[in-house]
Amino acid sequence: TLGVTAGGNITNSGKLTVTGGTTLNANGNDITLNNNANNFSTVAANGANVTLNDSNGINLGASSITGTLGVTAGGNITNSGKLTVTGGTTLNANGNDITLNNNANNFSTVAAN
Repeated sequence: TLGVTAGGNITNSGKLTVTGGTTLNANGNDITLNNNANNFSTVAANGANVTLNDSNGINLGASSITGTLGVTAGGNITNSGKLTVTGGTTLNANGNDITLNNNANNFSTVAAN
């Protein structure tokens, strides 16, 4: 389990492997965890612009994003919580499934690959 609350941006300079849940709160700032070797289970993020890369599948927990959301995964992209994204959302599952079927999700625009 990983929990991070910051008054500024949240970034990573190396690989993150988290087998439990990850909760990120950047208090209106950016979250950029874009190392291609990252391996998360479930990520809940609250911030402005959020970029998440995962070497396998990723499950998105309840998240409130006031800017853009970009997710790149080597496996399926799913969600178990409500996603609210004010800006554009870009999802790349590299040929795997993208299933964001929470009825409470609220997106502006979505581009999926």
